[in-house]
Amino acid sequence: MPLRQTIYIFIFFICSLHDVMAQNGWNIKGSLLDDESQAALEFASVLAYNANNQEMVNGSISDANGKFIIKNLPAGTYFLEVKFLGYETQKTKTFELNKSNINIGTITVSPASKVMEGVVVEAQRTSVNYNLDKKVLNVSSISTALAGTAVEVLENLPAVNVDAEGNVSLRGSSDFTVFIDGRPSVFTGSEALQQLPASTIDKIEVITNPSAKYDPDGTAGIINIITKKKVSGLSGVANIHGGNWGRMGADGLLTYKLNKWNLYLGGDYNKRVRAGERSSYNESYFGDTTYVVRQNGDAQRWFDPYSIKMGFDYMPGKKDMISLMVNAGQWGMGNEADQSINSITTINGNEISNIMSSSTQEGNIAWRYLSADLTYTHTFDENGHKLDFSGMFRGSDMDQFDKFFNVNDLNEYERPAQNSTEEKQGQEFRAKIDHTLPIGADHKLESGYQGRFENTAGSNTIFFQEEPEENWQISDDFSYENEYARTIHGLYTMIGGKFNKLGYQLGLRGEFTDRTVTIVDTEENFHINRFDFFPSAHFSYQLPDQQQFMISYSKRINRPRSYYLEPFLTFQDAYNVRSGNPDLLPEYIHSMEVGYQNNFGDFSFSAEGYYRITENRIQWVQSVWQEDIMLRNPENVGEEYTAGLEMMITGPLFPWWNINVSGNAGTFRLEGTFEGQTFNRSNVTGSARLNNDFMLGKTTKLQFGMQYNAPTISAQGEIAATFTANAAIKQEIIKNQLSATISGRNIFKTFAREQISFGENFYNEMRIDARMFIEGTITYSINNYKVKKGRGGEGGGMDMDF
Repeated sequence: MPLRQTIYIFIFFICSLHDVMAQNGWNIKGSLLDDESQAALEFASVLAYNANNQEMVNGSISDANGKFIIKNLPAGTYFLEVKFLGYETQKTKTFELNKSNINIGTITVSPASKVMEGVVVEAQRTSVNYNLDKKVLNVSSISTALAGTAVEVLENLPAVNVDAEGNVSLRGSSDFTVFIDGRPSVFTGSEALQQLPASTIDKIEVITNPSAKYDPDGTAGIINIITKKKVSGLSGVANIHGGNWGRMGADGLLTYKLNKWNLYLGGDYNKRVRAGERSSYNESYFGDTTYVVRQNGDAQRWFDPYSIKMGFDYMPGKKDMISLMVNAGQWGMGNEADQSINSITTINGNEISNIMSSSTQEGNIAWRYLSADLTYTHTFDENGHKLDFSGMFRGSDMDQFDKFFNVNDLNEYERPAQNSTEEKQGQEFRAKIDHTLPIGADHKLESGYQGRFENTAGSNTIFFQEEPEENWQISDDFSYENEYARTIHGLYTMIGGKFNKLGYQLGLRGEFTDRTVTIVDTEENFHINRFDFFPSAHFSYQLPDQQQFMISYSKRINRPRSYYLEPFLTFQDAYNVRSGNPDLLPEYIHSMEVGYQNNFGDFSFSAEGYYRITENRIQWVQSVWQEDIMLRNPENVGEEYTAGLEMMITGPLFPWWNINVSGNAGTFRLEGTFEGQTFNRSNVTGSARLNNDFMLGKTTKLQFGMQYNAPTISAQGEIAATFTANAAIKQEIIKNQLSATISGRNIFKTFAREQISFGENFYNEMRIDARMFIEGTITYSINNYKVKKGRGGEGGGMDMDF
């Protein structure tokens, strides 16, 4: 071992030994819960005061499970004070600390309220909280997204960008893993987010640098959707909404909790339309010949998912819990477009052909699924020693069709009409075991195993029609059957805890992957057999006055999705085709973050610096397939380097006006080789957001927000800057039962996606102008959809057993 590392370890050991030897008083421990959601309240300040002179003696910060320990207190009479932005300051009754440690029990903390001219107004809970390894977005505080999906909710985070078609990227990457209630989603990326109604979501956790305990999939990390379902007694909530361009939906959730059982049943339907004007310009070059294609017209894409879920939590005893959740439904997407086309051919600058035509496109995807999740948890003691088992099954089948017709003024086909169909069936099973073992009062060891078993079979068939009214003819050259199989075995171990004000978490995960892609018709096999290691490290240091400093590192992997690997062509229209690439290598991501948090008064400030290196970067690239027909396919284009700084400040300017200002600025660099050409491209990019919450009296809330995204680059071009504004007004009609919300998105009609791409023998421009959307939502709650209040803050339930 090098001398420098030996010295560092020795110094760390001495400091740790000093902390142990310095313990010359008594300790107080306990836990914090949100009074409404019963969720653990993490990173709240807990201060111990001497009851005789009202002076603060010591303090602590709650951890990710809401637990806290205040150490080394002399004997005496004390009370505790809990402070957290957006919540009431909570004080306990006085108690004696003498001759032994004390467990104060659970303290429940309520969202804040303010008195304004004799009227009690509920304060706005902070929409975003920063924690050790994640950002937590409180969905209930975002009225502008109430009638939308998880996509619209995530627009409120500084790290997230959403384009005009609803595609989500996290710190510039669209490759992230989606969990629902801590379990992997049936779908991936934006597909999963677009089918979850915002009104069914309690909060969203964005984990940009996950530990070794989590699946290592996803360039940008994990987005965990936590849904509403756990309450006391009989409770429920229902929403119905509608808007222009055919947007409509409804959802409901009914729960019943009695003694050892918690039962829930819910369903939702949510049609989301994204409409706009689409235009494109494309040039392709072959020697002296240039092909120009201009397209312009209206296009729209809609999502109409529906689902039903049911499940239960059962606690046969204080140390055991069994949970079952069954979810069934369909993820649907349709699209249609009417375009006018001008196709021009020139040789040496002389025009030899100029054809006007029009095209009609339509398509639809119906993806039906059934999933079941069974978990069992056994808790050995109150210190956190527990064992978790879980099994997850996913079954799905999908069918898709796409048609397009390209006709001239004589109603003749300018190009043969095409009709492509695709069918796919798949199954996935996961088994997982997690063990958590406390080591003393401040440390714990975690370890576990996960097995993933996936199988998918699909077929793609293309038909051509040369002239109107003729029979459709199958094309054997473009029709295939394929099979996909993947098995992953993973083991991990982590140790974490704290030494006085220093918190740490160190982990290592190992995974073995076996994957095969088979083309049935040609009996071709594309096989991968690989073993990977994924380390992680997280550190935090508690500074004075509720300040905190954090630093972390993790290695991750982005495995190509199955349709990225399908080696056959799919026609999108007469001038664009798409193909997968079975030779794709996975991306490996090295991610580092440094964070700082500070609460001053009613305001909260946070800053995060990040640096990410992505090996084997995957991007969809363009090339000329035939004359004026462009091909899109995924390729490993090189290495990507991303660095940036995110900052957020939130708090009340006045009792009736709360603001949230956030920004993200950084650099982006891409190095690699594509089609024999070496490139090195870089730019400075970023985003900025301003969200305002206004309380207009006791029962009316107004929200207004704006966001700007700076230009970004790719291996072959750039995406222009965007700006948009959203607004909403919410009116409570019957207190805690009935409310109405009207929201508007893109209210200034400024949101557009504009992209330029270029290569050795082509140049392309594309633009989509989004419409303005107006929606109304009615929300009705049964029993206010709230938990019963506990005994927090009274100092009850103490014990002396630690």
